[in-house]
Amino acid sequence: MPRGIVSVPPYQPSNVYRPMDRLPDQFQRVLLLPLALRTSETTDPSAFETLQPVLTAELRKRNAFEVITCSRQELRQWTGRDSWAASDELPANLLQQLQKRTGCDGLLFAELTHHQSYPPLAVGLNLRLVQCRGSATVWSVDETLDASNPAVASGARAYGRRELPKGAEPEWTMTHSPRYFGHYCAWLLLSTLPTQSAKGS
Repeated sequence: MPRGIVSVPPYQPSNVYRPMDRLPDQFQRVLLLPLALRTSETTDPSAFETLQPVLTAELRKRNAFEVITCSRQELRQWTGRDSWAASDELPANLLQQLQKRTGCDGLLFAELTHHQSYPPLAVGLNLRLVQCRGSATVWSVDETLDASNPAVASGARAYGRRELPKGAEPEWTMTHSPRYFGHYCAWLLLSTLPTQSAKGS
């Protein structure tokens, strides 16, 4: 480890709601909604372009269910808005409407609550997975990960040592690249998802 970097235990998310350890058996297909931006906290217009594909990629790596997506334009055409956050007042038929359009069993609401694209990097995400049938929340997490926190930086570097391309410098890259730091944040928060259903495992 380079001189000046102190080793501390990696950060562990704590603001997690997980009422079940396994996903329901019929939970096979999830629609990841376009990232909603909390405008009072996220002023960088590049935040969506950076983090939407990162979140999609990390969710698909979990291999817990089939992940489908829709564009902002499609969502606006279907519902009148190009993004929805779980904290919004949702139309009564939103889940059923999107289920009918896409054949999904659940919706993953994703809201970017904080974003800082210069060191110290910071990403805040509010994620909620909702079952279309019955509208029950299957899982949610709401955390802000700040690279100035030694535990967050330690976890990001450990992630980088495993995941970065050969020749990259994880001790620097993971706390200076918004994209790679975003991958770490998405991976860490999504690691708290319930495991795949017993039927599908």
